[in-house]
Order: sequence, then structure tokens, then C-alpha cells
Amino acid sequence: MSKKQKAKKLESRYKWDKEDYARDQNLRLILPWQFLYLCKLTSVPPHEMVDRFMNDLGHESWKRRENDGIRQALIEYFIGCGYGQKWYTEQEIRQMFKELDAIGSLWPGDAGGMKLIDRHAKWRNKYHDYWFKKWYRKPRRKP
Repeated sequence: MSKKQKAKKLESRYKWDKEDYARDQNLRLILPWQFLYLCKLTSVPPHEMVDRFMNDLGHESWKRRENDGIRQALIEYFIGCGYGQKWYTEQEIRQMFKELDAIGSLWPGDAGGMKLIDRHAKWRNKYHDYWFKKWYRKPRRKP
């Protein structure tokens, strides 16, 4: 690993932030032809589509779309796949997304310059830490 690659490596914020759950991952996927066809036909590279999917599902603030319908459809997809339902009720999962949306909606935009954006990023990280711990420590949740 070169010095540049080491410098780009993201710092771990949690004990569990490694291996399968490491934030900085290089994924090697075999993409279904149908997915590739759609990407090529729409001129959207697969990495861009996957990145946008993750940001929309996670209610990211700085790449936030104005279209709430997209985020709502992804919530329905997430619930429809049954993700997390052995630990949380559907209502709790919907509440999780509602809270992520509230945090994501706080993005200051260009209004305050880089100083405000940096301050926002620090607070956002604290909100996300609180949010994660709150849901991870729920009584029904098992590690």
C-alpha cells in the first residue's frame, strides 16, 4: 500500500467498523447483465448508481435530493426486503428513517461557507452517533 493509499484510508470511529462493516471498502461485484444494460442505456455508470442508492437510502445530507418520493420508495424497498425485521418492528424501522431524514435535512448548503459546513459536519457526526447507539441498544436488539 502506497503512502497516498494509506493517507486516503478513513479512520475508524467504532470498534465494529472493520472487516464486513468497514466504512472504506473496495467491493468486487459481478453485476447482472440486466443492471449493466440499464446503466448503459441511461448513461449512468454502475458506481454512480450504487453511490446514489446508498446516499438516498441513508438520507445523506450533502448529496440530498429534493425528491422525497425517491427516499420513500427506498424505505419501502428496505422494509419489503425484510431488512432488520428480526430486531425491529416496521414502525421502528420507519422511525429510524424519519430520524435520519431529520438529521439529513439540516445541511446548511452554501449559506454559511466552509466554516459552517465544517461545524455542521461535526454536529452531524454527533447526531449520527447518538442515533446509532439509541437504536443499537434497543431491548429487542441482539448483537
